[in-house]
Amino acid sequence: MEIYPENNSVVKLNIICVAYERPIPLRILIDSFMVQTNPFWSLRIIHDGPASEKIKQIMALPEYKDNRIRFTETPKRSGKWGHPNRQLGLGELAYSHRDFVLITNDDNYYVPEFVDQMLQAAKNQVGMVYCDTVHNYLKYAVLSSELKVDRIDMGSFIVRVDIAKKVGFINMEMNADGYYAVRCAAYCKKMNLKIKAIRRPIFVHN
Repeated sequence: MEIYPENNSVVKLNIICVAYERPIPLRILIDSFMVQTNPFWSLRIIHDGPASEKIKQIMALPEYKDNRIRFTETPKRSGKWGHPNRQLGLGELAYSHRDFVLITNDDNYYVPEFVDQMLQAAKNQVGMVYCDTVHNYLKYAVLSSELKVDRIDMGSFIVRVDIAKKVGFINMEMNADGYYAVRCAAYCKKMNLKIKAIRRPIFVHN
């Protein structure tokens, strides 16, 4: 993943995406970031185990030869809902009190203004920003996100890198989305950092 120097004044979004053998959704996810109105993002895709030729062909496309995109495969599949690979991605990030991280999956996608709106909201002592979600589990109705275990999706919030690294994914169970969000929020409050909500569905859980 591209590491940005701490003395750079631009706030950036590091995206960690766990993937497993969904070539078409993965391409849609990547394309949703390629058309973002804010260019200050980097995308780290971690495939859970060796990838198929279809996945490799997609990642070899000329339009994805962008230094903001990095793709790797783990030697073997870990399963466990992708948590070991999420932890791997967090471990690779440089410690930062300024930049943010988004953890997502290969079947999600984002509106073109997602990065810009989230980072705009993240200014001035903000540690976490979350948005509403168009959710397929609700037949593509809007989920009004809340900082509760069963009311927020992993891909709908960004957290300051230092906080995300403190929370991590060690010993996380299946329903880690909400627990990770709640724990990140608790750290924000402990550090007197603000939490902001964007009451627009700018993320689609597919």
